[in-house]
Amino acid sequence: MSFDKRQTNIAKGIAILLLLWHHLFYNKPERYSDFVSLFYFKSVPIECFFADFCKVCVSIFLLLSGYGLYKSFEKFERTYSVNGKLPIKKQVVFVKNHLLKLMLGFWFIYLIFVPMGILFGRPFWEVYEFNPLYFITDFFGLSSLFGTPTMNPTWWYMRIAIGLYLLLPVLYKVLKYSAELLLSISFFALILPLPYFERFKIWLFPFVLGLCFSKYNLFDKFEKRLNSGIKKISVCFLVVAITAYLRQNPFYAKLNIDAFFAVAVVLFAFLLLSKIPVLNKVIEELGKYSAQIFMFHTFIYSYYFKNLIYGCKYSLLIFVVMTIVCYIIARLLEWLKHIVRYDKLLIKLTK
Repeated sequence: MSFDKRQTNIAKGIAILLLLWHHLFYNKPERYSDFVSLFYFKSVPIECFFADFCKVCVSIFLLLSGYGLYKSFEKFERTYSVNGKLPIKKQVVFVKNHLLKLMLGFWFIYLIFVPMGILFGRPFWEVYEFNPLYFITDFFGLSSLFGTPTMNPTWWYMRIAIGLYLLLPVLYKVLKYSAELLLSISFFALILPLPYFERFKIWLFPFVLGLCFSKYNLFDKFEKRLNSGIKKISVCFLVVAITAYLRQNPFYAKLNIDAFFAVAVVLFAFLLLSKIPVLNKVIEELGKYSAQIFMFHTFIYSYYFKNLIYGCKYSLLIFVVMTIVCYIIARLLEWLKHIVRYDKLLIKLTK
């Protein structure tokens, strides 16, 4: 068994479940009254305590993104190299095509959910304060870069994704020269004070780790080494426990290092959850729509249907309903894309 597209979708499915839990039960005292908790731990709802750990979802997405982009770029390089080198023009084409895919998916969500704010008492002109610059920066996913108003705070991730896509050819070249060098640069960037790149440098490391895991097929090697069910179960639980514990260490917490925890969760999904019948299919299905759910889920639980979601009262029920609602909406959006032939637009633009 190899870490292929199906395994990636299963890992994405886990990540999207963690993302939904993280946002639904974000650890703020003023939000404790939004739901009925299973029980409290040190005066904190257990759901909120667990939600802190669920922030690892961001690193999981970046790890998987780095993993997949390395494979794509490597294949692209083999196809279009001239005398063993990939021309800069072709590198630009690769980045352009992947950015277009990212942005077209984002714009589809934007053009549906932003106008909906008019119906739910959150019109875009009030958020953007009639300033066209605010609209432009948000439309291109760069509001968090310029500190301008946004219709959806979760879209801060777009700025990171765009930056990493643009850096990919450089990161790939350094990785081919020396994986140790690239890992060292991205790790020590966490320690160095970089005022204008504080958020970006945090998320560079899990992306780079994904590139390295892809280059050396490390997930597949783990799977081959652990050739029995007992070994897989033991190692998975041990690695998850150790990385979760380390994440609580003040040094690691200060550096916001979730990359190793992300690797542990992906290994858990790959070696264990992917073997469980039915459950693996459900999680894989969620993973297929993870990008769409990420882009619109904040509108559902926070702005447009908050009363519906939190009206379920009990935490587990809230989570289940939110997951089902997001999945149904994602399926409807894919159907709508097909009806209006939106997917054909991407094919035309990337030819």
